[in-house]
Amino acid sequence: MFRNKKVKIVILFSFIYFIALVCMYSYEYHFKNIWFENKLEALEMSKLDKGISFSLDNLSVTDDGTMQLTGWAFINEVPAIKQKMVILAQSDDDTQYLFARSIKRKDVTQSFDNKVNYDDSGFLVKFKPSKLKDSIYKVGVYLENGDRTAFIDTGSIMYKNGGRVELEHLSSKVDLTLNLEKRDMKYSIDAAEKKKFGIELVGWSFAENIDMKNSSIFILLDNGKDQKLIFDTIKIIRDDVKQKYKHENLDHTGFVTRIPYNEMNDEDKYKVSIVIRNDKDSVIKTDCVIQK
Repeated sequence: MFRNKKVKIVILFSFIYFIALVCMYSYEYHFKNIWFENKLEALEMSKLDKGISFSLDNLSVTDDGTMQLTGWAFINEVPAIKQKMVILAQSDDDTQYLFARSIKRKDVTQSFDNKVNYDDSGFLVKFKPSKLKDSIYKVGVYLENGDRTAFIDTGSIMYKNGGRVELEHLSSKVDLTLNLEKRDMKYSIDAAEKKKFGIELVGWSFAENIDMKNSSIFILLDNGKDQKLIFDTIKIIRDDVKQKYKHENLDHTGFVTRIPYNEMNDEDKYKVSIVIRNDKDSVIKTDCVIQK
């Protein structure tokens, strides 16, 4: 009888412990998030500090259909150890707050010369495609670190495509007057793929004896007739390039660009060149040719 009573007590305490865990989970992942969403809705994002460095590295889908967005972001010159991050997905009639979980990215700290601890700048966001309507969503990054708050429009968009969500960044056409200087350059166009709104080019490039951290990379398109177009890129960290060429300066050589279809003529083929700007400009013609 005493033994049965002891078993009942153990079961009771186990049940109470289970209820406590459920309550803690509900607070952490429901009520706390609702409170934070209300706080975000009251903010004028356009008036916040825009001093954010970031990279949206990859949007993938898991076996159960969950979307996973990974990357890194931090407020410039502020250690990332205590930061909170939310991805804002905004359409014309809907805003979704996608809460991020921090993941370690020591490579980010290293790529910024170990001057500030950005190890906790990595993030992982999980969400179901049903979270979004059948609309085009602009993607923004909100960061909170101590008494600092910041927001930046990433220039990327998300939209539903069948049972998953796609992420695209549309590059802007820029008007550059090139001040050319002959430099030895290397490059790789790793991928050229047609997306819904434009052609995506992913790769890396560098000019020898040039500080790539403080350089800009552009894509130049030439149809061989009367049209030369230059587009900006998003620089991405390429530790593999640094390792291959054994140089600390070369992790800032990666780029991704998305050439909008409406900037290209229907029938023309465009030869792709890469421009690196650092005081002066260097250009290398690639073997890549794209067509709308």
